[in-house]
Amino acid sequence: MNVPSCVFGSPGRYCRTPLAALLVVGFAAAPSWVRAEIPIETLKGLHPYATVAVAYDSNPLRRSDDASEVLVDAQANAGGELAAVPSALDRPESDVYTTLAAGFDTRIELGRQNLFLNARIYQVLYDRLDEYDNTGGDAAIRWQWVAGSLWGGDLGYTFVRRQRDFANESVPTNDMSNRNRVYATANRQLSPRWRLGGLANLATTAFDESSNLNLTLFGVGVNLDYVSLAGSIFGVETLYSEGHYWNVEDRDYAQVSIGPTAEWRPTVKTLIKGNIAYEIFKHDVFSDRDFEGLVGRLRATWQITGKTSVVALVRRDFSNLDDESANFAIVDSISVEPNWKITTKTTLRALASFQRQDYQSFQSSDLVSEGDAQVDEVTTVGIWCDWRWKTNVALSVGYTMGSRESTRLLKDYDFQNVQLALTIGL
Repeated sequence: MNVPSCVFGSPGRYCRTPLAALLVVGFAAAPSWVRAEIPIETLKGLHPYATVAVAYDSNPLRRSDDASEVLVDAQANAGGELAAVPSALDRPESDVYTTLAAGFDTRIELGRQNLFLNARIYQVLYDRLDEYDNTGGDAAIRWQWVAGSLWGGDLGYTFVRRQRDFANESVPTNDMSNRNRVYATANRQLSPRWRLGGLANLATTAFDESSNLNLTLFGVGVNLDYVSLAGSIFGVETLYSEGHYWNVEDRDYAQVSIGPTAEWRPTVKTLIKGNIAYEIFKHDVFSDRDFEGLVGRLRATWQITGKTSVVALVRRDFSNLDDESANFAIVDSISVEPNWKITTKTTLRALASFQRQDYQSFQSSDLVSEGDAQVDEVTTVGIWCDWRWKTNVALSVGYTMGSRESTRLLKDYDFQNVQLALTIGL
């Protein structure tokens, strides 16, 4: 599912945020000269907006094609009763849902300092699957600071509340998560060409239903970069992080990675950003869940003409699917996103992506595999047309289709999604 960039990325996800409290804390912690010298003109960049999107999805709960056969077999084995099969598997296969969204973003300039604020809230309303209606959104505050001629960095906080992806659940539930993150970065210019940096990150994820996934993640890192005369950046980065599950201690882990990074401009129309790292991932208890090997990502942007561009991404991770799975997998993915500005008001976008998730081991016995290998392959293709009728009024229509093939029973699915969205800004 895809909505305009001004809408929270994926339908079915929100975040309710105490934004006023966040702003009070942020400004209370700021230096007195910051609080005293904010002219009202700096708030003219406030950009509120509202969006209404209507979508049809052929399989919103990401049900397996074999679910009906399982129901029939279970009925026969249970004498017509479905006690052995979750009732959610018998939901309608298609539905129409509406997403109502509102938000704002702004930037406050304070001399050489910059403060970025944004927040959005939305509600998803299903036609038949109304028990999955949800309210979600996000909010963020980021201070981009500069001190003297040698120091700079970021200090920020983000909050997200969203619905767990149905594709990551064995049985669909209206499981919402709260995600909090505090982060800080600092860079020190050692010379005109060399720069030393550091970062620290603390994040928590808490689910309403899946308490076994509740997690605290703490990480620190150090990087050394060289900036060329052409503006390209080459460096090396080392990261260390620890993950602590609140309710399942034997899943705690530590992670270390080190490797080169690059932001390279081979031509004026091409930008290549990426990193390769050797990663060691160790669990405190079960060594069969560990990983050791190469990971990384490579993102290339090619501005073919003034109206046409292509973004290609290749990635390899050891991941638990954005903290939504109890199991870690080696995830290899590739995607291509062309963008064509047909007219001054009309843009055509497309996406083709493929992802292979090779699970190392399962941490629960209720996940059944048809063989020794436990592998999911996810394919997604989509196309969208964005039309900006006026400066602050935009219309978007899109079509997405996708599928997952899996060696695990009842984990394969197919879907098609059509969406129409109207966004009005001020």
